[in-house]
Amino acid sequence: NFPRREYKIYNFIKNKLNFLKIKKIRISYIGYNWNLASNVFHLIDLTSFLTNNKKFSIKINKLKDRAYLSSRKFFYELKGKLVFENNHGSTLVCEDIGYKKENRLNQSQPITIEANNLVFKIYENLHKLKIFKKNNHSFITKKIRIPNQSQLTDQFMKKIINKTSKLPTFKDSYYIHKLLLNTFARHIKIKLNKNLNKVKIT
Repeated sequence: NFPRREYKIYNFIKNKLNFLKIKKIRISYIGYNWNLASNVFHLIDLTSFLTNNKKFSIKINKLKDRAYLSSRKFFYELKGKLVFENNHGSTLVCEDIGYKKENRLNQSQPITIEANNLVFKIYENLHKLKIFKKNNHSFITKKIRIPNQSQLTDQFMKKIINKTSKLPTFKDSYYIHKLLLNTFARHIKIKLNKNLNKVKIT
């Protein structure tokens, strides 16, 4: 389930990138206590969607040497830093620094997308977009709409039936999930001395 592919804001950015013929971008999400192991799947899928590319490798793996209890019973989370690169040179930087009391919900942390001279900062929880231009330091701020999942499910079903859905295929998701799940399994085996025969998802 990757709803960002249907968000108007990310389709606006994708169309902008296509219009400007920008192939290489940098996406980053750096913050506190945002459950990297669960949410990194959504961020790498967003990068895949914006760049029309599903072939990624991990360039930097600085996951912390412990597992953290999740808010969901019997589940665990990982923290640290992962940097991905696709075969066209676009990068995704994800870092969960850990716990910080004054920012525990990470409410104002943006997803940052850098594309040549343009920088998009999407504050999903605040329903706000900032667009910067690097060369003259100008920026504009816009209100955006981030729908709830319950508002999207019916739309998803209709588009799947009509074959107009922007959701990834099973094959495309497999490539991305395999990379991440293998990375997490190796990390847990080496650093935490545990073998994973299967991975539970929420």
